[in-house]
Amino acid sequence: MELFVLTLWFGILIVSTEAAIKVDPRTRLRRCFSNSFRNRRRSVEDDKPISLREVLDFEKKLDFSPQNIFKSSQGNTIIKFKETVNGKNVFDGEVTAMLDKNGVGIDVSGLFFEDINAKELNDQRKISITEAFKLAKQIHGHTGEKIHRFSHELDIFIGNDSISHLAYFIDYFVVVQNIPQRPITVVDSKDGKILLKFNNLETCKYSKTIYGGNRKLGRIPYSHFFNCQNVDREGNMCSLENEFVRVIDMNSTVNDSITESATFRCNETYIDSVNGAYSPAFDAFFYGTTIARMLHEWYDVTPKRRPLLLRVHYSKNLTDAFWDGRYCSFGDSEKNKFYPMVSMDIVAHEIGHSITEQYSNLLYMGESGGINEAFSDMMGETAEYYVGMLDWMVGYYVTRQQKALRYFDDPTMDNRSITHIRDYYEGMDTHSSSGIFRKVFYDLVKRHHIPIKKVFQVFLHANQIYWHKMSSFVSAACDVMKAALDLGTWVNRFAKAFRQVGIEGCNVEEHIFWLRSDEVYSDIYVSEDTKPLFGFSAPPWARKILIETMGDVTIDITLYHAGLLSEEYYILKSDINFLEYDINGSEGSHYFIQLGSSQEEVTLGVRIRVRYECVEVYKTEDILNYLNYQKDCKKGRFFVSQKLF
Repeated sequence: MELFVLTLWFGILIVSTEAAIKVDPRTRLRRCFSNSFRNRRRSVEDDKPISLREVLDFEKKLDFSPQNIFKSSQGNTIIKFKETVNGKNVFDGEVTAMLDKNGVGIDVSGLFFEDINAKELNDQRKISITEAFKLAKQIHGHTGEKIHRFSHELDIFIGNDSISHLAYFIDYFVVVQNIPQRPITVVDSKDGKILLKFNNLETCKYSKTIYGGNRKLGRIPYSHFFNCQNVDREGNMCSLENEFVRVIDMNSTVNDSITESATFRCNETYIDSVNGAYSPAFDAFFYGTTIARMLHEWYDVTPKRRPLLLRVHYSKNLTDAFWDGRYCSFGDSEKNKFYPMVSMDIVAHEIGHSITEQYSNLLYMGESGGINEAFSDMMGETAEYYVGMLDWMVGYYVTRQQKALRYFDDPTMDNRSITHIRDYYEGMDTHSSSGIFRKVFYDLVKRHHIPIKKVFQVFLHANQIYWHKMSSFVSAACDVMKAALDLGTWVNRFAKAFRQVGIEGCNVEEHIFWLRSDEVYSDIYVSEDTKPLFGFSAPPWARKILIETMGDVTIDITLYHAGLLSEEYYILKSDINFLEYDINGSEGSHYFIQLGSSQEEVTLGVRIRVRYECVEVYKTEDILNYLNYQKDCKKGRFFVSQKLF
């Protein structure tokens, strides 16, 4: 289905008022159905598909442009849209839609805003971008500082009071007394009022043999990595650059004009040992390349900014690492306190911020900032696992003592981080509040026994498809559970892990894909740890359920009695490729069907068809049920138990 067709599903009526209305798109979807999602049992002929445009009843003055597209393990298409009004982005207005093979809307989530009079807001604009930039510098105290990489957008901002503003979103980079900052300022174009401000510098804090590493980690010989890391070579000169990364030596300065890659004679080495580290430049090159390869090989993700620009020896004695929207920069730290801030998990952490900015763009403040930080920490541990050095500690190898910057198994060990949502307060440092999601990530791997590769994939998918700028701990957790369902992993285990940190009540049942009787569903994928879950409803006149699958490998089928996704499911029967289940005269019921395989590699193109056989005689006082029974069962197509493909 073409994207230009999909964008026509969205549009709303814009009326003349400053107050915007926040809308949960799922409430619009519910209006179309008199019964719950679970009770939408339709045979192939029962009714015509209902498009999302019909379901959400949108007009065309508002638009949603597609941002990311994903194929779920159930074979459905999931698309994330950004809300715009008259070509202006609406701050935090994002909707994610799940569509079946026919383009029919199954579920929607996110939020959007109605009643935005963009024309009236534009007519009220009195402040120029020059004036807004001046106001932004004043509010941050940067009127006399040299500004780098200034950018701005004129978009629609909705405040907590639901008032709409046409505002300048101003972003720049500045260094004050050797301390880097990346202020974000939202300035009302009507009167110059500062609507929002925060620092968006996403940090980590706290033949001749070539070596990296430091005195704590030990010497790491990199000579044999040169071929596989594809160092750029021209004549007898080598540069720390390849298709994935470019390493820039800042020479203990903050000079933004330094952009060339670190270069050395190929038969020699690059000499940059400092503060107990043997070569931060080689470390950054090796770690960055390895992380980029992991993202590509495991998750088919390519950073938007490629090659990744990694700056080492940034500033003088700076004990920090940060992502500023263009560069990942790493300081050499204060002597005798820390080693240079270049380790596998810290480099991955900063690259993780670039991934978040590329997809959900979680704001680096409040609860969304804590989620942002936690995701980067998760990426750090996943990268460590990728190279066989997982330690569940953040930055252990850059500290001088036997301790880390942050922890996963017990985040409170740093004496700052929290592990329960009740302990969060407004204004808490994002590194401290990240302990909530760090704890969930650890428990999913260690206590619920889901492979770390899979767990990170679920959080990455939530970041790509569901999270948005102002996601809260609760909404982000619910989105992670939807992502788990999309990727065919155990939603109930995720629910248990989130419950331990005080997050519960996520209603993801409506995200289940319910199969229609006697219809073939394709484009499903399965593996040892990818087990797509489906729903199926049998009517009161059904006596037997028949399930058949086809694929290039043996497909495991498990039938459950449907319940809450956050709880354990009751297994009714398991089989291979074909399953029959006798309902034994029950009054109809709802079921979960889960597919899988014993193969470690993902098998694509799996198909499934589910149907039911009818009882020979069905007696009821419900006239509608009786008519449906006659329609379903008196055509001679449900009485013979036969292969479906």
